[in-house]
Amino acid sequence: NPDVSAITLRSGSASIHLFNLYVDQHFDHALRATARATRTLPAEPGREQHLIWLGDFNRHSPHWDSARNDHLFTSAALARAQVLLNMVADYDLYMALPPGIPTLEATRTRNETRPDNVFCTSDLLDHLHLCDTDPARRPVKTDHYPILTTFAIPLEAAQQAPRRNFRNV
Repeated sequence: NPDVSAITLRSGSASIHLFNLYVDQHFDHALRATARATRTLPAEPGREQHLIWLGDFNRHSPHWDSARNDHLFTSAALARAQVLLNMVADYDLYMALPPGIPTLEATRTRNETRPDNVFCTSDLLDHLHLCDTDPARRPVKTDHYPILTTFAIPLEAAQQAPRRNFRNV
């Protein structure tokens, strides 16, 4: 799906599968594609498997949005959010970004909402060091705040592959 980017990071005996999504307001194509990709991840015996879903989900729910945005909790919006919540539950993911933290400031009204989110497996949540927004670092001409997420996971240095030095020829 063009609205999903994915990468797998491997270190030691762990694999972290990271999916960055843009989910259209009216369709769940990116969610369904991510669920399919998650289901078909190859088994890696002897490796811990971790999962992160993050991005612009364009879903509003009292589970993460501020109560002052109750005007966004229409039955249609809650039904769309429930699709996401069901998928998150299917893969045993937990919200890393605490509830109530806005991720977007509407350009015209300056109302802050929460269409963006970060979900991860419980093992990763145990290593979560930071998950917060930084409105001061918002890029010019955008309404989304950057989400800073840091996990305290020890990483092994990559082995440098030997390469030919053509300058010595």
